[in-house]
Amino acid sequence: MTDTLHPPAATVDLTELERGELEAHLAALGYPRFHASQIFSWIYRRRIVDPVAMTDLPAPLRDLLAST
Repeated sequence: MTDTLHPPAATVDLTELERGELEAHLAALGYPRFHASQIFSWIYRRRIVDPVAMTDLPAPLRDLLAST
């Protein structure tokens, strides 16, 4: 059964998530919630949406988010 609140990373558009949703998604993937603030900063302050360019995120997380 698929969890509709936390679909696989391949179906998530980071720009469509609110901060709380992103925190919950990251937690479901096993990553700390604070990474949501880092991702929000990249998207909304630096206007970068490519996870590979988000160099303050751990490489495994960048790879997972980029595989979407």
